[in-house]
Amino acid sequence: TKTTFNNLIELEYNESFKQLSDEENNQYFTGNLLRLSFHNKDKHILLSLAKSKNSFFNLFVSVAAALVDASNNLENTLKNYERLDEYESKIFNQDSITECFSYDASNMNVKQYGELTVFKIKNSFYTVYCLSRFEDNKEAKKIFKQFKDSFKPLS
Repeated sequence: TKTTFNNLIELEYNESFKQLSDEENNQYFTGNLLRLSFHNKDKHILLSLAKSKNSFFNLFVSVAAALVDASNNLENTLKNYERLDEYESKIFNQDSITECFSYDASNMNVKQYGELTVFKIKNSFYTVYCLSRFEDNKEAKKIFKQFKDSFKPLS
């Protein structure tokens, strides 16, 4: 299924995923950001794309610095947070950095796997959160990659 984000990015998601309402987003995420998220309840996978507010200051902040700030926030809020890996790639024809991590779900004793990806367009940062159960991360990584690779300019 295709949809658009911020009248800028066209993206695709599998029809087995349900688009979350703003209220449902608030259950998973904090902050007053423009956000589009999808959840597959059966596979326990959550995909989300968010945009920071436009800021002149962001013109001078690197993607790496934004990633450090975002991952430090995760480390402070997620139970047993552990950084696993980091890699660079292109998303939406922009340089991006992805941090892979694990944590324990706070409401149950289930280990989770996540990927936080940051890229920048002009004076805004875009963050992609992809989450799954840790034991399913091999399959989930393929779904995460498909989701991020689907980002295209609005035609």
